[in-house]
Amino acid sequence: MTKPDVKPFAIPKLLVWEAWRQVKANKGAPGVDGQDLDSFEADLRDNLYKIWNRMSSGTYFPPPVRAVEIPKPHAEVGLTVHPEKTRIVYCKDGKRRGDHEHISLTFLGYTFRARKAINSKTGETFTRTINYYGRFYRSEMVSLLRRVNFYLKRWATAKYKRLRTFKRFKRWWDGLLQRAPGLFIHWRTVRTY
Repeated sequence: MTKPDVKPFAIPKLLVWEAWRQVKANKGAPGVDGQDLDSFEADLRDNLYKIWNRMSSGTYFPPPVRAVEIPKPHAEVGLTVHPEKTRIVYCKDGKRRGDHEHISLTFLGYTFRARKAINSKTGETFTRTINYYGRFYRSEMVSLLRRVNFYLKRWATAKYKRLRTFKRFKRWWDGLLQRAPGLFIHWRTVRTY
């Protein structure tokens, strides 16, 4: 009994044939093995089958490519790359915690560097607003903060279908207030919706 001929990689034979047609149209140069297009084409069917079989079974490793020195015309006229201006800059953000020597670059007078966290700045502004208006207009401030909680409720019920009933939403809201009482700055003042 023979095993079914199932390959780990599903590569159509037509794809290999199209790749061959593109190489032939480009008049590809001989590789490291020295085999040119004419010698490959002499036994084309067998060579393409070998490539397809090895690729679809995962055992095809292309031979190394020959290195060719490309002349640099800018060196002839005295142009060089400035080492200070061509350094790698580490773009640090909330997900990248590592440190690096170069964390900013200047291009055409504008300095690119990591942004400050947007939420912390907004939170500071909101805290100052609550502290200022809370001293003088406490009753107005409470109604405004209840409105913020109402918008949070509306967002949560739109995002999570299971919270659309009042009973489930109330249970979730109370649990959230117990788990993370400082999640929002305005919860210090108003916790109802």
